[in-house]
Amino acid sequence: MSYIFHRREPEDKKIIVINEQWQITHWMLTLQTTQDKLVKALKTVGTDPETVKRYLLH
Repeated sequence: MSYIFHRREPEDKKIIVINEQWQITHWMLTLQTTQDKLVKALKTVGTDPETVKRYLLH
């Protein structure tokens, strides 16, 4: 029997929430960054995905 992996997706993609590990993983993959950089970005610029993305690109 093979296991089929289903990637979890946040209900609201207009805000970054990282209360659970799957949420951290989702945003790390989406924004192509590390957990440390993601957390630093959230502390610096807030939870808007576009703002975080711009911050990570600089």
